[in-house]
Amino acid sequence: MPNASPAPTRIWPDDWERRKAGIDCQLCAEGRPDVNSYGSRRVWAGTYSDGYLKTQIAPRGYVIVVWRGRHVAEPTELSRDEAIGYWFEVLAVARAIERLYEPAKLNIEILGNGVPHLHTHVVPRYVHDPNPGYPPTYLDAVTEETPADEYEREAASLREAIRLDGTGSVER
Repeated sequence: MPNASPAPTRIWPDDWERRKAGIDCQLCAEGRPDVNSYGSRRVWAGTYSDGYLKTQIAPRGYVIVVWRGRHVAEPTELSRDEAIGYWFEVLAVARAIERLYEPAKLNIEILGNGVPHLHTHVVPRYVHDPNPGYPPTYLDAVTEETPADEYEREAASLREAIRLDGTGSVER
């Protein structure tokens, strides 16, 4: 019998399975706040999700849409109706970002490698993007915050653009 290879070293956090199962999930615990724990303002409050406009200057219009039902780590855990509803709301936010910000491209990414609760990054990409043709580098970038008054105006404009899409309501 050949020598067995040693078991690979675990790289993922020791509590990963507990976090993925929703134990002490920070996104479940925060509820549906108008301003989340990252300081981002809610611009969308739908049946299935909330959308939060990131506070950083770059890229403008970057929103994270968070699933708001029972704890779910993967979209594969949604029922058919939940998946349709969630995706419909993500697209409503994405359409409004396209209209308001006019990006060259829009990336829609479901990650959850850090916070294993279903959420979708809607990331506008612009003609001045430093990494065209590749995934965005926003996770590695440290950018300054949008000035508060400008951020509030931007959040209100995006909230209105989503409402005007006709696909849903910003009301809970």
